[in-house]
Amino acid sequence: MVSQGLTLINRMDAACWRAMAQRLGQDSVPFNAETLAFQMGPRINARSRLDDPYAALHFMLAESDAIANRQLDVLDDDNQSRKAIEADMAQEARALAAVELAADASALIVLLEDGHPGVQGIVASRLVQAYGRPALVLTRAAQPGMLTGSGRSIDGLHLRDALQRAYELAPGPCHALGA
Repeated sequence: MVSQGLTLINRMDAACWRAMAQRLGQDSVPFNAETLAFQMGPRINARSRLDDPYAALHFMLAESDAIANRQLDVLDDDNQSRKAIEADMAQEARALAAVELAADASALIVLLEDGHPGVQGIVASRLVQAYGRPALVLTRAAQPGMLTGSGRSIDGLHLRDALQRAYELAPGPCHALGA
């Protein structure tokens, strides 16, 4: 599927791919899976993580190179914002995880009071990479008393099963996090 998609993208029929090629430089063409995953994907996905899920669609459907370039400018700006938010949240999450690590917790659960919900999964992945333990990153939801979250696990542990088991052992709302 990736191979076929890259074949279509590398035809450069669409304005969005021409704009991306111009932005990334001629060394990036023809696009490959690495370029797609680490250069194109984060740019295309950043806006939907932060705000507008349609920005990437507008970029991909741009009818001219000029419009595609303007849309890509927006996506690039959003990707830079996402990186800054991620860095701040990851720093706070590592500080909060230090307490759990000192207690030799088998999983890390952090509540980032002012965290952005669109970046929770990335931060959870960073914790798993850093500490080799399953991680849940939670932030306050718009509804009072509610949290949103994203988790990442390690090989051999299905996170859904672990959460189900935790609920079976202690059903009801979680009061430890102030929820």
